[in-house]
Amino acid sequence: MSMFTDISLTCPSCKKRIEQTITVPEPDFTAERMKDSGVEFWDAIICEHCEHHIEYVGSNSYYELYLSSDEVAEEDFYFSEASYEFDEYDSDESIESDGVKGIINNRKIESLYHFSKIENLEAIVNQGLVPRAQLKDGDFKFTDINRSDGFLNANCISVSFPQYRMFFIKRVQKPKQNWVVLELSPELILNKESAFFERNAASRKVKSKVIENRKMATAFEKMFDNIDDLPSREERDLPDNYPTDPQAEILVFDKIDRSYIVAAHFADEEVLSKHLKQLDGIEAKVNPELFDNRVDHDWL
Repeated sequence: MSMFTDISLTCPSCKKRIEQTITVPEPDFTAERMKDSGVEFWDAIICEHCEHHIEYVGSNSYYELYLSSDEVAEEDFYFSEASYEFDEYDSDESIESDGVKGIINNRKIESLYHFSKIENLEAIVNQGLVPRAQLKDGDFKFTDINRSDGFLNANCISVSFPQYRMFFIKRVQKPKQNWVVLELSPELILNKESAFFERNAASRKVKSKVIENRKMATAFEKMFDNIDDLPSREERDLPDNYPTDPQAEILVFDKIDRSYIVAAHFADEEVLSKHLKQLDGIEAKVNPELFDNRVDHDWL
């Protein structure tokens, strides 16, 4: 599946500014190592003012998108992070009548997940999961420094299994960093304003009307539909409670109180023992499976 990026540069022929949206390929999500995930490509930008063709090359990896052209200075070639583009869904009356609760029950969704740096554990236990826009300086160590989705007023939550691709990237970037995976009750999306995305919502392209559209139960159910360019759910023998794309996510537009935290999961006993006292009664579990790939990793 293609992704999109906004570009801005000065045409080397007519000297006028070019601003366009171009498509770029997805990273190689089957790569085990971040350095092997880059997909190289080349194409040409056509100036909308003089029709001059500007050839460029690029690479899109887990970590970042890179574009360059022999005709344009690097400091004058601007581009946004690669992202998916989201359409609006038509409301399905039968789904809406049962609502989000009906989907949770029908699909037997028992858990939601959020991973965080271990340094945040004490603050999370005391304050809950707080959207970045509500945080004070020094309260938390940010997991995603860029937060390219732009939704600083929301927490990012995964359904039935952590977002292992992003988790993998973070662990590769900082191999000595310890993490905690928080298991959350599905009740929170019944009580909190939430938006449902069938793919990674890390996109500056998501418009406000699309956000409102994705708050429907229909959008939640769409997280479990087959997606073009991905192997079918049937091929992967994917459980009913797993979203089709492992990068699918829910944006929760509110603080998530600790009462919604079911358990704190750790990669091993050593990390758990060091932080057990910080949990203040929250159940602690050693669960290395949640720090690994999802069951359908070999298909993607």
